[in-house]
Amino acid sequence: MQKDSLENLLLSASANPILKSVIKRLDKECPTDGSLLLNSLKDFLGEPISLCPTCRHISRKIAKPFYEVGSRLLRADRNFMRNQFLNNEYGEAWLRGFGLMMKGIEKYGVRIPFTPAGPFEIVWNFTYQCNLRCKHCYENAGNIKRKELSTEEAKEVLDILSHISGIGLPALSFSGGEPLARKDFFELAAYARKRIGYVSIASNGTLITKDNAKKIKDVGI
Repeated sequence: MQKDSLENLLLSASANPILKSVIKRLDKECPTDGSLLLNSLKDFLGEPISLCPTCRHISRKIAKPFYEVGSRLLRADRNFMRNQFLNNEYGEAWLRGFGLMMKGIEKYGVRIPFTPAGPFEIVWNFTYQCNLRCKHCYENAGNIKRKELSTEEAKEVLDILSHISGIGLPALSFSGGEPLARKDFFELAAYARKRIGYVSIASNGTLITKDNAKKIKDVGI
């Protein structure tokens, strides 16, 4: 599909009150199952998922026909979507990104540039600690003692981000300062990996020893 044709299709679809009504109907947080929008997409793509009777009814009777029509209009290959959203190490990030796009259409329509319902990625400068003292550093980081969030407080932030915009943050990048300078970095990174779709690190690289490189790989960054 040509770019102009796709843009015209999306602009036309976003003005349709039925589309916004369906997305709004799916934009619910079930106390048992979580995000109905994301779970209905997983159900549509064939992931075995346990849903309460209400969510299952909405998923099969409302969401499935909606996704089928949408995928045909956009000529989206379901196998490709399944591989990206389900059979992928970072599939959760793709799912959350899709959810933010859908909610963005419902809230704002299709704008150019597009406006999602929340951020796709957050760069978190979560420490002032650093083993260097670069003149150009906008954080003025270094070995200066400053009050920072405790490990538990940082985990509370990650819990909030995991539910941001009712969908959850697709991607998080730890930055600073130098993230590896914090003694609890790998504990927080492992926790973030369970709560956020995709996790990365912005490092000056000087503390990436062979041992730390293995830890970074093992934690899933």
